[in-house]
Amino acid sequence: LPVRQFLGIATLLIGLSIIAQTAWYSVNKEEKITIIDDEPIENLSDLLNHKMLAGKTVYGDFWGTTCGPCLWEIRNFTKSLKYKYTNKEVAFLYIGRGNKLLWQKLLKKYNMQGIHVFLEDEKYARIFRNVAANEKEPIEIPRYFISNHQKIIVNRTAFRPSDRDSLYHQIDATLAKR
Repeated sequence: LPVRQFLGIATLLIGLSIIAQTAWYSVNKEEKITIIDDEPIENLSDLLNHKMLAGKTVYGDFWGTTCGPCLWEIRNFTKSLKYKYTNKEVAFLYIGRGNKLLWQKLLKKYNMQGIHVFLEDEKYARIFRNVAANEKEPIEIPRYFISNHQKIIVNRTAFRPSDRDSLYHQIDATLAKR
């Protein structure tokens, strides 16, 4: 292809990509899927201080787009967890990694209502290790944590959604200390 044709095609594809992403975000905001992408996230403090999480108990979920156990938990157990805490001061924070396009598709496919951030591997590892309070902690997912309304991590290894009663006890105990 001549250079002019190549540049024209490339510009067209980039434009279509931007339009597709804009449409995706607007559709999902109506479905209660919120993406944190309006400011840089460098560490756990940046994330927990986000305005969407202010004053809430946060149940955080580290997951990946190709993690079978992560997707199994999301698909089979998070709906009842969210239902239990409807109208409570609990925010569900999903910290994702992997392939960004696949991540977007999975959010929609599983109707993953909550607050989401997608991070590149380096930032993901930094925040994971901030939660673990151990700079050498191996990245093993899924991993869950709970922070209280004051943005303090009260449980660095919270139960999975499939451990329903034990997890409910952890979240209820955190809410009771408000």
